[in-house]
Amino acid sequence: MSFETLTSLWASLAPAAANHIWQSTVFALAAAALTLLLRKNQARARYWLWLAASIKFLVPFALLVALGSAMAPPRALVETQTGYRYAAEVSQPFNRITLPATTPAALQHLGFATLLPVMLLSFWLCGFFAVLTIWFHRWRRIHAIGRRALSVNAGREVEALRRLERAHKIHRPIPLRRTEASLEPGIFGFFRPVLLWPQGISAHLDDAHLETILAHELRHVRYRDNLAAALHAIVQAIFWFHPLVWWMGAQLVRERELGCDEEVIAMGSRPGIYAEGILKACEFCVASPLASFSGVTGADLKQRIARIMSGASAHLLTPGKKRLLMAAGAGAFAAPLLFGLISLPRVRAQILQASGPLPSFEVASVKPSKPGPGPQRMQMRAGGFVAQNVSLRDIIKLAYKIGGDDEIEGAPSWINTARYDIDAKEDDATVQKLNALPLEKKDDQVCLMIQSLLIDRFQLKVSMRREQLPVYALIVAKSGPKLAVGSRPQDPAGRSAVPAGGDRHPSGIIQNRPGSLQGVNAPMGFLAHVLSGMAETGGRIVLDRTDLTEVYNFKLSWAPEQPAPQPGSQSGNQPSIMSSSPDSSGPSLFTALQEQLGLKLVSQKGPVEVLAIDHVEKPSPN
Repeated sequence: MSFETLTSLWASLAPAAANHIWQSTVFALAAAALTLLLRKNQARARYWLWLAASIKFLVPFALLVALGSAMAPPRALVETQTGYRYAAEVSQPFNRITLPATTPAALQHLGFATLLPVMLLSFWLCGFFAVLTIWFHRWRRIHAIGRRALSVNAGREVEALRRLERAHKIHRPIPLRRTEASLEPGIFGFFRPVLLWPQGISAHLDDAHLETILAHELRHVRYRDNLAAALHAIVQAIFWFHPLVWWMGAQLVRERELGCDEEVIAMGSRPGIYAEGILKACEFCVASPLASFSGVTGADLKQRIARIMSGASAHLLTPGKKRLLMAAGAGAFAAPLLFGLISLPRVRAQILQASGPLPSFEVASVKPSKPGPGPQRMQMRAGGFVAQNVSLRDIIKLAYKIGGDDEIEGAPSWINTARYDIDAKEDDATVQKLNALPLEKKDDQVCLMIQSLLIDRFQLKVSMRREQLPVYALIVAKSGPKLAVGSRPQDPAGRSAVPAGGDRHPSGIIQNRPGSLQGVNAPMGFLAHVLSGMAETGGRIVLDRTDLTEVYNFKLSWAPEQPAPQPGSQSGNQPSIMSSSPDSSGPSLFTALQEQLGLKLVSQKGPVEVLAIDHVEKPSPN
């Protein structure tokens, strides 16, 4: 695997893994707070809370977020709310992890940052396999003891066991096997458990002592404690570096044993007899080294005996605490679902967004372009829309604010090759209304008009579906933005003031040659849109996460990956004309953004709408 590929995987997986660990840690701390609130209640309630916190490490919230996104209605969302943005920052604080770009020149001088993914992965694998090896060795030891043990079908142990199985409502008889190993009595196995009983221990136990120990083991079977312990062992193997995971494991064993003690006493066993039975078992046997082997001597034995002999019974959960736990569980499940419902990135806010009929141009001319190469341009302005020698795919991408070609599905091949000249105009009244809008809303309305044109002249029908796709977030670098604030004239009401005759202050992004962009009064959202169409971003959507609300003037130059990329769409009064002499020297796009504009592209993954073309036709002559 090349360093470029490894670094790309690291850029995609590291933020997701860090966010998952952060979310699971917060969840575990919340569970710890609830267990503190329930410290005087049954131990089994606290046990379930710790088990839920453990399982959370195996279930990323991203799965529920993706489910919520899939459940979202088929519509595009409005501008990201400030509250949602803060929620995203808190729940996913590591989305802005990034690494230096791995260009071929950088790979010739491998540094610590480039080798970091390999070092971290190797370090984690060493710990992962070490923990697995220890657990497997312990499991094999118990398994070997169980295989050598002899089945017991009669005797006072079996009679007591069958009688207690009926009392504990365990319908499948549990095999009892006698072993010569000095192992404590305990349950081994997950789905077909067996009771391992050390040879000779029965001679040291009265019938009452025997029944209390068997009752304790049957409570482990009732709640499938061995399976829960095995799940947490997986968590410990994967997250072996996290101290909270190991502390949770100790709490699980403690509350598990205390819970069994409470239930055995509650079912009528005398505390003194029960405590004597446990102590006699400890004198005769050694404790199990495996957490998924549920014995009778686990956890802090001194604390357990003190609680048993104190006679203090745990309080039942009050209705208020039950409602609190139910609300906490529902919230833990519903919050990421809701997050997914509202977290669809605003990458094409025009899709199916009009509240009524789509606005349309007053007149529009659509003609096939003249054969042969020629300049290409797309221009949106307050007076209309002009396209010259442009493919239908590029027009669709502009109308629906789509960044990459991969986000369009089901399109016939001719939309890439057939090129058209379009000249669409609006009436004076519409122009005057549009010019009173802010720049972004004015462009949104023109995009809706282009959609209407595509529906009318090309019989375009589209539908949407959602996918989890890699995206880039455009953010401000640590050094701060290096952008010149542009001109946006304001009327007394604070709105953009431009006369009906046209734009006094042209706005847009010009690409005169590959590897060069010039912004004139351009908002950051449009820069993100243009970057989405660059070859260097690999067809990924680029989301504006800069929180920069002004329009800006800037120049950006970099070494293009391809000698002649297709021209990107453009907003403003300047045409987009490509030259055939790109500059092959210079920094990469990622480096140029940081050095020249003080911005960064950060790899993320998120739910994205994909545009499916259900029907399209070549336009009829005017």
